[in-house]
Order: sequence, then structure tokens, then C-alpha cells
Amino acid sequence: MFSDAAGGAVDVASVWRAERGRRCEEKTTQTGAILASDAATQSRRARDAGVQTGAGFEEEGRPSGAPGAVDSSGLLEFLQGVEELVGRELEKNWKSHAFDGWRAEWAERTERISCLHSLSYPPARERKLQVTGISWSSTGAVVACSYGR
Repeated sequence: MFSDAAGGAVDVASVWRAERGRRCEEKTTQTGAILASDAATQSRRARDAGVQTGAGFEEEGRPSGAPGAVDSSGLLEFLQGVEELVGRELEKNWKSHAFDGWRAEWAERTERISCLHSLSYPPARERKLQVTGISWSSTGAVVACSYGR
């Protein structure tokens, strides 16, 4: 069905250099300006709900008035302001299955810590640079480090 066969050699001479020399044309291209912007966000929406501290603190950072004095009206207003948000988060936690099957081992206290993985970048070590920041992808497959002094 199939058999080996030897064919003659074929040579095709290049003519593009000769053609370019005859026309003496030179072509270039330039792209237009590339516009770029950088934006980042961690949340789709933001909302201020309240603060834990406010007026009523002196310069030294100690509450004014008698020790243990509480501004009940301010506390009540804050708790009422965050009640709905805290309730929603507690409901989400109640329905979560993130820790199913996990149990605390309070009886076994251990002070031993072991290193499972160690990442290094020899060029940074040679230049005596230290890690100044770490970031990783959402899957955990990519780790990025910034170095500096």
C-alpha cells in the first residue's frame, strides 16, 4: 500500500530582497496612543454604619467624665443602626457549611509549629532585599511578593 520513494531536490530562489532593492521603498507603522487606566476595588458597595468612638474622648485618649460612664443614648443609636446588618451576617453564618465536620481539640494543646512550605527568591536574597508585601490569586495558585529595603 505504501512504499518509500526518493524525489529530486527542488530549489526556489528568494526574490524579495531583489524586489525591495529595485523599488527602494521603506515602510514603517506607528500605532496610535494607547490609553490605559488602573482601577481596583474589594467591594461592590460601601456604606458607613457608625463608629465605636467619637466625641467625649480627651486628648490623652481616656473617656471624659466618671470612670465606667457610658453614653446610653449614643450606644443605643449605634446598636440600632447596625442591628439589621449584624442580623443578616449572623443569618449567613448560621446557614454556612464552612466548618462542617470540624471539631475543636481543646484538650490537645501543642506549642509546636512546623513549616510546611518555604518560598525563596535567590536574586532578592543576594541583593539583601526583604519582602515588603505579599499577595496571592483567588485560587491560591499564584503568589506575588514585592521586595525592598
